[in-house]
Amino acid sequence: MGWTIPARTLVVTLMLAPVIVGPDPTAGQVPAQQPPCVSATGNLQSLAASLDRVWGTRTTLLVCDGTRVPFGSQAKPGVVYFVPDQARALGFDSLGVAYIIAHEWGHQVQFQRQKIANAFSFTQQRELNADCLAGYFIGAKVSPSPNTERRLMAAAAAIGDDRLLHDVRLSGPFGNLVDQLATKNPHGNAQGRAYFAQVGFRDGSKHDIVSCAVVTPNLR
Repeated sequence: MGWTIPARTLVVTLMLAPVIVGPDPTAGQVPAQQPPCVSATGNLQSLAASLDRVWGTRTTLLVCDGTRVPFGSQAKPGVVYFVPDQARALGFDSLGVAYIIAHEWGHQVQFQRQKIANAFSFTQQRELNADCLAGYFIGAKVSPSPNTERRLMAAAAAIGDDRLLHDVRLSGPFGNLVDQLATKNPHGNAQGRAYFAQVGFRDGSKHDIVSCAVVTPNLR
């Protein structure tokens, strides 16, 4: 059975506005703020569990408040950070969200399964490989529709370095970091990212070998 996120999930269940806990007036407590990142629940946790099953990884998905967790802030073994504000800023639908998270899982595959020690340092080769792994997962596990491949490629292209650098509409949680990150830590241009996502998607949709990586998925 394929995996999917209801379209309105991105808007309704992923809002992470800080929650203020009211103080006990008799105890003199100071109002406490919700942590900037919390464990994924619901559909996002189901996605995380599916990614771990397919790739044989052990990873925690955290959902973060974009006002307190800057773009590109953390990447480390065993943890994937997802910032809904960034997906909203890009206009991503549920498939775009799945692609973003599956891409980050690709780095966990590189580290945990392929034993690449520096999997979390930015190089174009590792980033495009993660795009391909994301495409494979979506092709294999996300419920297909006639335009799934096109939508996936559009999402991958939307965060190509050239698109980010030239999209004057980007603002909010991305701040002024886009130029710094895209220039110093290249992920690949729009055409390259879309191409490798497509390669992975076509392999995954046929439950074929993972042509972009030496790794065996569990598709049962």
